Amino acid sequence: MEEKAMEGFIMCRISVYNQKLRELLTETHGVDAHAW
Repeated sequence: MEEKAMEGFIMCRISVYNQKLRELLTETHGVDAHAW
């Protein structure tokens, strides 16, 4: 895999992970995810 493509893939995965984490925090703690 090309290094640039790998980097983009990793960034995409991190972005998705962060989004899921925010949703989880919002559900469990009532934290405003958009404040992040």
